[in-house]
Parts: sequence; C-alpha cells; structure tokens
Amino acid sequence: MNLNSGDIFLIPLSDGTFSIGQVIALEKRSLICVSCCLFDIRVQNKSLPDGIILDQNRCFSTLLVFRDYLLKKKWEIVGNQKLRIKRKYYPYEKELKSGGIGIKILEEELVQLFVNAFFGLEYWNGYRDPEYFDRLLLDKTKKPTGLIYKK
Repeated sequence: MNLNSGDIFLIPLSDGTFSIGQVIALEKRSLICVSCCLFDIRVQNKSLPDGIILDQNRCFSTLLVFRDYLLKKKWEIVGNQKLRIKRKYYPYEKELKSGGIGIKILEEELVQLFVNAFFGLEYWNGYRDPEYFDRLLLDKTKKPTGLIYKK
C-alpha cells in the first residue's frame, strides 16, 4: 500500500464514530513513521461529508506517528486533499532536518487515546503524566471544552 501526502484517514473512536486525520508527509528519513494532522471533525460513518475542507483552523494537533495502522488499514484512507497546514506546524521539522535527534514518534494506540480524550470519550488527564495531552495540542487555544477528567 502506498501512502501519499494529503491522504485523509479515519481514526475509529470508542463510540463508533470516526475522527479525521491527514498525512502531511512520509518521513523518508525515518522510514517508519508519517507526520500527520488531526482535525476537530467527527463523522458518523466511513465517508467524508460533501465539500469538507481540511484546513489549519480545524487542526488541533500535528504528530509523528508510526505508520502501521495506516498500512494495515486500521486507520482507513478515504480520500486525498491538498494540504492546508502551514509548514511551521509540521511536527519536528527542525529536528528531522538535523538527523532526528530528540523526536518522539507516537504509537497509534496513544494517538487513539488522545483523540478519544479530545472528543470527551476518555479521560483527558488519564495518561501517566496528567498534562501530556495538553502538550500534544498545537497550542492551548485548541483545548476543547467538555473534557472529562479523572479525579
């Protein structure tokens, strides 16, 4: 299976809906990951709404992620669209250009937990470090209301 920049994929959520992600780039320097963008859009089924435009305003996080779930179709690719994310938001761009020292590639299960928490389906502070998910956001303005917290 070939992955391409701009590929739109669906991340299954715990309530049966899907979150939308997009491949920013295939990280040829690491060969095992892709940089991707996550959007604050949920869909009820495996088809994209007509006329949907994925742009910077709807993006809440950009991450380096292992590509296995995409290759194994656990995160199904449902389309392709021109990237509308500013390059300054690409994850670890500076570190990748200088050999990749200091980058963190996230496992797909952690990304799914993060996205479920973003949509209020899991605890926002349920990870080992209760502020970890805050640091995965593009910035603090992207933190949604309606989150659930572990007491």
